Amino acid sequence: MATPIIHVMKRGQLQAIGRRIQEIRKERKITQGTLAERADLTTNYIGKIERGEAQPTLEALVAIAEALRVNVSNLFLYLDRSQSKDELKSTIKELLNRL
Repeated sequence: MATPIIHVMKRGQLQAIGRRIQEIRKERKITQGTLAERADLTTNYIGKIERGEAQPTLEALVAIAEALRVNVSNLFLYLDRSQSKDELKSTIKELLNRL
């Protein structure tokens, strides 16, 4: 079982990723239920991720990205801007290494 990414990501960053997932989902005009079905996750879990309440695994983020037909890096576009570019790269690399 994969380790939750909470050790790497701050709550605000989880919320930013959730907002980004929701934004892409709405652009695609699909429901949380449809996204959940495509990603083989529960609708409740998708809702928690979108609200920044869940600590999704990297595998869940990859499944969501695939279901939305975007590169997983697209989910990280709105991370806390106070992070430096190098810190952001490090965070993403660490997450990808867990895959």
